[in-house]
Amino acid sequence: MLRKVSPEKRAILKDLVAERRIHVARDALTAAHPQVREHFGNSLKRVEESAVSKLCVFPTALLRLMRDHPRACVSVVAEMPEVRRPGGYFRELTEAKVASWGLRLATGALEEEVTHLLDHLLGSNGEGGNLSEGNGATEALAEVGRELLALYEDKANKYSEYGDRNPREFLAQWVRAYLTAEHEFLWETALEMYTWLRDKWFSDTFWREVLQ
Repeated sequence: MLRKVSPEKRAILKDLVAERRIHVARDALTAAHPQVREHFGNSLKRVEESAVSKLCVFPTALLRLMRDHPRACVSVVAEMPEVRRPGGYFRELTEAKVASWGLRLATGALEEEVTHLLDHLLGSNGEGGNLSEGNGATEALAEVGRELLALYEDKANKYSEYGDRNPREFLAQWVRAYLTAEHEFLWETALEMYTWLRDKWFSDTFWREVLQ
């Protein structure tokens, strides 16, 4: 599961699991569809491993930001009746949450909600606005936030009706698309946004410089 990641990223993820900030609810598989239970071998440990594996796509610097925040967490639960979707981000709790069936069947659902979480932390340490709205917890981050907001306002970067609702959904939907769609399609759809994600959002070097 963690063999191909750096020792630093491995340590951060293990810390998050140990602190129960990557957490699988005890009933996460109880009410799940039989196919979902079968996929995970009815094992909560395998659910946890799947969640951790999906988090590996994020830069180490962003995962460290999450670990160092006192409340930020990721949870896998049985259902998501609050939002009627495979996942959701709960701002008041700084919690990214996904249903076990969403983890299995909705490709990119967990990564989308974790993007909302990171967006919130980068924008205001989870206390106010998001990076994607033009905010920043530091002046360096605010500059990144303004750049990202300008990308949202440029309709050439439009990806979907849902993602066009607000800057927060714009970023989250683009991150999910970057991880799940054909890169050639994204490159042809909106080269500027695709390049920003490749060179900045998913760049550990970029975030280490901005967050230092």
